[in-house]
Amino acid sequence: MQFHQPSRRSLALAWAILMGLTTLSMVAGRAGGEGGEALGTTAVALVLGLTLFKAARVLDVYLNLRASTPGWRRGFHALLAAICTIILTAYVIGDNILTLKGAP
Repeated sequence: MQFHQPSRRSLALAWAILMGLTTLSMVAGRAGGEGGEALGTTAVALVLGLTLFKAARVLDVYLNLRASTPGWRRGFHALLAAICTIILTAYVIGDNILTLKGAP
């Protein structure tokens, strides 16, 4: 397999996309937790989804995972999705437990 280094243009485009996604994550986090409240499930899911996409961009562009075999790429992306799913599930379970206990 021939190794191809990403071009400066693709690196700059990836950086711009990552900055835009970071801004969206910050907006979603601020809108979901007004007044110091915990984020709602929808806001957490949105932030995790954006984080998943950002991590995939870093793997594909900066670590050049797109030049590897499809198995490696699918494996890393599946691992990222599993991590985000576990975090979201833990958040939902914890939120439901707090709701059942009557916590604010």
